[in-house]
Amino acid sequence: MMTRFKNMFITMLVAIQLTTLVGCKSNDVNSKSEKSNKGTSSINAKKDLSEKKSEKKEYSLSDYFPFQPNIKMTYKGTGIEYAGKEVFVDFISENKMQVRENNGGTEFAKVVEVKDGEIRVIMTKEEFYFKDNLIQLMRDGKIDISNFKNDVILKEPIKVGTKWNDYQGKERKITSLDAPIETPYGKLNALEVTTSGEGYVMKDYFFPTIGHVKRIYESKDMRVITELMSVEQNVPFVQNIKLYYPKYYPKSNTEGLVYRNQNIELKTNGEIKDIFEKYFKETPQDKDTMKIMSDNTKINYVYMDDEEKKVCIDFSKEFVTQMNAGTTKESLILQSVTNTLGNYYGVEKVYISIDGSPYESGHILLNKNESFKVNESKAKEMEIEKK
Repeated sequence: MMTRFKNMFITMLVAIQLTTLVGCKSNDVNSKSEKSNKGTSSINAKKDLSEKKSEKKEYSLSDYFPFQPNIKMTYKGTGIEYAGKEVFVDFISENKMQVRENNGGTEFAKVVEVKDGEIRVIMTKEEFYFKDNLIQLMRDGKIDISNFKNDVILKEPIKVGTKWNDYQGKERKITSLDAPIETPYGKLNALEVTTSGEGYVMKDYFFPTIGHVKRIYESKDMRVITELMSVEQNVPFVQNIKLYYPKYYPKSNTEGLVYRNQNIELKTNGEIKDIFEKYFKETPQDKDTMKIMSDNTKINYVYMDDEEKKVCIDFSKEFVTQMNAGTTKESLILQSVTNTLGNYYGVEKVYISIDGSPYESGHILLNKNESFKVNESKAKEMEIEKK
């Protein structure tokens, strides 16, 4: 599937999808759906949107791009396999929002910034199957600069004729403030932004309190449409992680590794390090299986190092001082951490540090930037005891 995705047009489609954003204010469009805990139906959308349109004549950037947490937006696609998608909001911090998109072929992330009268995508990351806080990593200087962009998708003044260039130098301008469009979500009068490229024209439509509702991409030989189907509130991003633990086998007086799969739910601003910390402190429901770290141990950070193709995780000093393990058990603990993180991030190397320094204990000493390697060859599936 990934091989099929990485053809020339799909790569271009991902690139032009930089402008797609997400947002929905619950108190404006989803009053009925909140009571039922379901996404907004297209019938309710038509009613709510028409009422909202009559209330206000002028809108600001924040109206067209509301930063709203725990929203899932589903889009229908026609014209090509990967035109549809699901959109989640990973993080919101001050004037930035990190958005995740899954189009059935890949997942990628975008960081959007509101600044100086502009809404712009400042970075993207493809094949983003994990949940790193890219906004924080940017602040910490841990993001590869090649991911940075400056793609203005809307700017003030909000009026017909306002124009600018996208990050590739293509002209982009506001061509309507109330273009009539139809979507599975409802009939809308939306702001229209037109991007004119070599051999193609792309029209994006945005509606106040919701955000991006439709795109039409047209070239000589192709017409691709992406349009909003539903908006759901209080929906977490769900993943499955493979957790590894050391285990003692009393009959043979040996030790090894066991694993289990765990579904996790991550809401907006939920950090993956907190998930790992929770389960590393947990005593598994499997006889003679040991937890990874003490209750006092903290995970300071965990993230993917793109340049080195490795995961970096930093523990507090208690990871070592309260481990209380011999050489064999310590090795199994470290291998459990390595296998869990390597599996989640899809890499073979994991760099483990303690309060910013290379891992060191009474038995093991790592050099700077020396990593542990994933080894799942002898791990067995955990046998959960029945209560």
